[in-house]
Amino acid sequence: FDKVAEDRQLTLADVGGAREARADLHDVIGFLKDPARFKKMGARCPAGVLLVGPPGTGKTLLARAVAGEAGVPVLVASGSEFGEMYVGVGARRVRDLASKARAHGRCIIFIDEFDSIGGKRGRPNRTSEEDLVRRPGRFDRVVEVGMPTAADRLEILKVHAAKRPLDADVNLQELSTLTVGYSGA
Repeated sequence: FDKVAEDRQLTLADVGGAREARADLHDVIGFLKDPARFKKMGARCPAGVLLVGPPGTGKTLLARAVAGEAGVPVLVASGSEFGEMYVGVGARRVRDLASKARAHGRCIIFIDEFDSIGGKRGRPNRTSEEDLVRRPGRFDRVVEVGMPTAADRLEILKVHAAKRPLDADVNLQELSTLTVGYSGA
């Protein structure tokens, strides 16, 4: 499992749009920064936060930005690494990932392509890896990351255009209205 390099840390300033998702993740950032403050009040950090939404909406970017804001490492894995044709291999990889996370203490585990191990309980031919990863209590918060609105697309365009020279006739507002149905990617 890869650890994201420290020099590639992002912050929420690097994320355009996704205003609701960013707002939903602020308390998670606060807890990761100073867990003692929250524990003193009797609060507990969510055991897991599941970011859901269509491809290209910024779920990976948000996870990295949350980690960057909180100053914690990101452990990145792919869902396809857990689905193995050999019994127990995927389950062992889930346990290994959990062990690495415990060793880091406060950290973000980001599983890309999570839906490749997901599925509904009770589905025939489901694997034990699904039970290990998606059992009740594992994710007590779900954050929806939807397709960007026109205002979100404008924010995304501003983030990307901030470090690039643009011709005088480039109108980011107009571009945001012309890109209906496009994700941030």
